[in-house]
Amino acid sequence: MHGSGGNEDDLLPLAERIAPGHALVSPRGQVNEDGITRFFRRAADGAWDSDDLKLRTEQLADFLRNARGAYGLPKPVVLGYSNG
Repeated sequence: MHGSGGNEDDLLPLAERIAPGHALVSPRGQVNEDGITRFFRRAADGAWDSDDLKLRTEQLADFLRNARGAYGLPKPVVLGYSNG
């Protein structure tokens, strides 16, 4: 899971080194704040938007459940950075 301003490609080289030969699922954060891609919103002062964090967490969990079912993937190990 990429950090603020990143994309789904950022951590793939690291993930491939950590788990060579394993399936990798790398979603892009769905929040765009002034061109900065994130997984959840922040308030103007930089504080987390707790309601949005809860919503985005549920959406990401649904995405992972669907991907696991569609591709027969095992329980995931999550790698993230910053906002990811």
